Amino acid sequence: MINLLLQKNTLNKSYINRNTKVVLFNKNIIKIFLIFTLLVLIMFFYNKVTTNYKFTNMMNEILIKKGFLIENIHITGNNILTKEDILSSFQDLKNKNIFNIDLLQIHKILLLNKWIKDLEIKRILPNTIKIKITEQKAIAIWQTKSGNKLITQKGNVILVKKVNDFKNQLPIMNGAEANQNTLKILKILKQNPQLYERIWSISYISKRRWDIRFKEGLKILLPKDDIEKAWLRIQHLQKNYNILELGLTEIDIRNKNQILGKVDIDKKIYLERKKLL
Repeated sequence: MINLLLQKNTLNKSYINRNTKVVLFNKNIIKIFLIFTLLVLIMFFYNKVTTNYKFTNMMNEILIKKGFLIENIHITGNNILTKEDILSSFQDLKNKNIFNIDLLQIHKILLLNKWIKDLEIKRILPNTIKIKITEQKAIAIWQTKSGNKLITQKGNVILVKKVNDFKNQLPIMNGAEANQNTLKILKILKQNPQLYERIWSISYISKRRWDIRFKEGLKILLPKDDIEKAWLRIQHLQKNYNILELGLTEIDIRNKNQILGKVDIDKKIYLERKKLL
């Protein structure tokens, strides 16, 4: 049941559950009383006379004529999803009796969208529905055989049409089960923001260790254990020797007692040099 607290100049709320709530508001006490009377009638007859379609249609017409017609749908909190994306999840709400809308059903339908983490729906009398969206936060692009996918901190996959729109904002991950371990490696790599910004992709190798590729073409082979210490070694090398500018193609620090550097020389250049010797 919907309980209305008749208090002058106050906002009356009736909670359906922790995520969805109906807010009833009116400054005029007399109008609130009339609304309350209408609600009682609606609740009674919708439960007792649901088979009487003529009566239902008559009540809808009365309420619509009295101004209880949905005219405004306010959506906030959406950054990735458009208003059209959200409204397409259910039938058009406009031009319908505001009391004849199942907020719980709308709530369930909207949560099927993987971009939506949580939401709140309010019914504001006489003619407004408010929807507040909390979107999932993508932290990386996961490359798989079935295509590129955005992933959240928990490794959950968010399916979207234009993943490439995020390629300049998010790191690219690849490898089996990389999505489940992304947050852990990103926390380590982000300890040096300047170095992290130059990373192009991160590969999970054999479900046990990581390779880091920089935009400059350098690949870092990290060890299975003590990743944080290994990354500190890379930071030290960059700070003191500027390794990203040396033309190296690979640095292997899987062995904590040695650092192996590699340079791939063009075969044509190598053959020309050999002729000169």
